Amino acid sequence: MMIEMFLVLAMAGQDPSVAVSPEIAPDPSGADLECSSLMAISLGTANSADQARSLTGGLMYFLGRLEARVPHEDWPARIETHIRERGIDGVFASADRCSAELARAGNMIPAIGQGVTRVLN
Repeated sequence: MMIEMFLVLAMAGQDPSVAVSPEIAPDPSGADLECSSLMAISLGTANSADQARSLTGGLMYFLGRLEARVPHEDWPARIETHIRERGIDGVFASADRCSAELARAGNMIPAIGQGVTRVLN
């Protein structure tokens, strides 16, 4: 799947944004709900433990953003409802945008690591 490729690249600190042109989502909560749903579907069909770990990281990222905006919401129920309403294909229509968002966040990881290393040394 394309989302998995971009997620793996993002987690490895590679910049897949060259291949992805993110669309702008007007509602951040709706966009993050869409990406959480995408991660949940992909996690449910993961082919390996490594793939599942990567997708879990993506799901946690988007859930954290949602939970920061609306704490204590029943996000599992909201994700299930969202998937039912949009359908699998509807959710996967956002794969490029979600991948680009994960790549953007993943590209910060090396700089964070370098900063922590400077503090610890």
